Amino acid sequence: MFLLLISVNEIYAQKQTELADSAIFYSQINAIQNLNDSIPFNENSAIKSLAESINKLTDPRKKIYSFRLIAKIFAEKGYKNLSAEAFKKALSNTKPGVDSELRAEIKLEKARALFDFVSKDEIIIILNEALKEYPKYGGKTESSIYMYRGRAWYETGNYKNAMADYLKSELYFENNKIADNEYGHLLHFIGSIFKRQNDNQQALKYYSRIIDLGKLIHDRQLEAEGLYLCADIYYQLGDSAKDLDMSMRSLEIFSELQNYPMEGMMLMNIAHHYLAGHNFKKAKEYLDKSVEVNKLHNYNKNLATIYRYYGKYYSKTGNYKLAQEYLAKSFEEAEKSNTNRLLLLSDLYRTQASIHYDNNNFKAAFESLEDYQYYYDSLVNEENSNAIHDLEARYQNDKKEKEITLLNKDKALGNLKLNSARQKNIFLIVALIMVVSFFLFFFSRYRLINQQKIIIQKKAEELEKQKSIVVDQKNEILESIEYAKRIQATILPPPRVVKKYLEDSFILYLPKDIVAGDFYWMESPVIDNGLVLFAACDCTGHGVPGALVSVVCSNALNRTVKEFNVIQPALILDKVAELIVKDFSKDENENVQDGMDISLCALNIETGEMQWSGANNPIWILRDNNLIEIKGDKQPVGKYDTMHPFTNHKVPIQKGDTLYLFSDGYADQFGGQNNKKLTKAKFKELLLEIQNLNMLNQRNYLYEFHNKYKGSNEQVDDILIMGVKI
Repeated sequence: MFLLLISVNEIYAQKQTELADSAIFYSQINAIQNLNDSIPFNENSAIKSLAESINKLTDPRKKIYSFRLIAKIFAEKGYKNLSAEAFKKALSNTKPGVDSELRAEIKLEKARALFDFVSKDEIIIILNEALKEYPKYGGKTESSIYMYRGRAWYETGNYKNAMADYLKSELYFENNKIADNEYGHLLHFIGSIFKRQNDNQQALKYYSRIIDLGKLIHDRQLEAEGLYLCADIYYQLGDSAKDLDMSMRSLEIFSELQNYPMEGMMLMNIAHHYLAGHNFKKAKEYLDKSVEVNKLHNYNKNLATIYRYYGKYYSKTGNYKLAQEYLAKSFEEAEKSNTNRLLLLSDLYRTQASIHYDNNNFKAAFESLEDYQYYYDSLVNEENSNAIHDLEARYQNDKKEKEITLLNKDKALGNLKLNSARQKNIFLIVALIMVVSFFLFFFSRYRLINQQKIIIQKKAEELEKQKSIVVDQKNEILESIEYAKRIQATILPPPRVVKKYLEDSFILYLPKDIVAGDFYWMESPVIDNGLVLFAACDCTGHGVPGALVSVVCSNALNRTVKEFNVIQPALILDKVAELIVKDFSKDENENVQDGMDISLCALNIETGEMQWSGANNPIWILRDNNLIEIKGDKQPVGKYDTMHPFTNHKVPIQKGDTLYLFSDGYADQFGGQNNKKLTKAKFKELLLEIQNLNMLNQRNYLYEFHNKYKGSNEQVDDILIMGVKI
């Protein structure tokens, strides 16, 4: 329930002479209460009467202003449906093509009012319509449209489009030398994109400008906003002293201004600071204060993050049951969120991995890290990172030279050549350090507890000794497997190398265990610069044995191309088979038949010519809704009873063809309603269904379908699929 009160002076203070025409309207506004947002205007007697009173006003400007005013009030009270309907009525009193500027302003106002209540895709549609109304006016309204559309793009994870819109908005402020609160928010939004791309120095530059701007225009709230943003960057950079100092200064200002949502958020941020410093008592104190402030003022936007921090707190203090309960609450809040859902889920899976590791659940921790990597990659990918930095560089050049137009900058967005492999390398290094740190902490604590039990429980001494031996052996095995994983990672071509030669491609690589028998291989021979060799390989076995075989087979491929200068696919397989047999037959008393199945391409990226050879595995070519299959020889690369030379195929390819190389793991997976094998026939149908998607979306679709089809079943084999668009 609420009483909607609007005074006469708030509506038409500038025109006292028109009050007589609006007497009924004012009295009805003051009397409205018990609104139900699910009941439309024409079915709610009080609202219907109000709308009829507004329609009786003789001046169309009054009608538009009145509907806009009540639309904003409805939105402030949380009545999104009534607000949207009021904006619709305001627009109905304008003339398309005549009142274009006014219609654009109303649609911008609608997007602002409904921003936190509807999906961001809907906000983008509203603002796109506003821009269509606004092709020739320019100015502050157009700048605001770009800024709010940029916010919507940002919260859907499309940082490239967000940066493009933000820079269009910033151009207006810079050209007109405007320094106000809205410009401060724009600097916040631009800095946040660089932060999400892990460019902390660039983010810090924009956030620091917010503090300076707040001081310049005497806006303490804007200054506090810049302080907390800079504090977060100093946390990322490891400067805990500056982090805490700026956070405390920001909290003090927000408390003085009685900005309770931001006060609650700062308490939450300071709690996270103490969590990172292992000051768990202080962390709990500030978390509790944050919850108290948010609940007191009915502000639930930060609940997902607060619950996640509670999960970290209880994990670090040894209460894994409570940690999981709070993490489950955090997942529920994140799934309901219309704001930054991908970012929330990314942070949640990273925290979940940490909690699983604290609880000695290594498999679950590894799976959570994979989920974190998936959502992280959805937010931070090569295309986004390159596009954002290219946009920033072009914008700065535009400000200095004043010769590059906005249209030229828009066209230049596709000119992206920078490398973002650094982010992934940093993630892998940080993840490795985190895993080792967790392991060392867990092991030292376990040893301490074990010693105490030996002292207290003398009768169980022998049992504890045996338990300690088992744990040590387990840890040694895990260490060996992790080391094998690092070794195997060195034989895989880095993503930047794959993208260099096969620009429009994807690789879906899902080891059954921590290490795999499947691997993908790529080489560009020195003797032919235009040629790129790439292959999908399936070695005997999986897990550690398969991984060891994969290292031998990868080495044989490299030697064949680099040492023996063989570049024809069939001859490569013949020579690799010879080397593998030689390596595995050094002990004449052993009859080892290890080797691999393979699909090997030699593509001349300059002429478009391709040769191919395969061992047990085929190559599939999708062309014009048809799937062409070329089968490999029915023998492995390795020791075999009746070996014969491999067949070399010259494959005619066309622009638009899609090549697929794969192992048998995807098609052999059991699952579905009848718990049956997927089969290659169904695999072919899937590829035909998704051939119109881009390569990244194909990879994501195949990954999601596999997980859904597998269900609760165990993955039966390593999975490797390479897709290459010609």
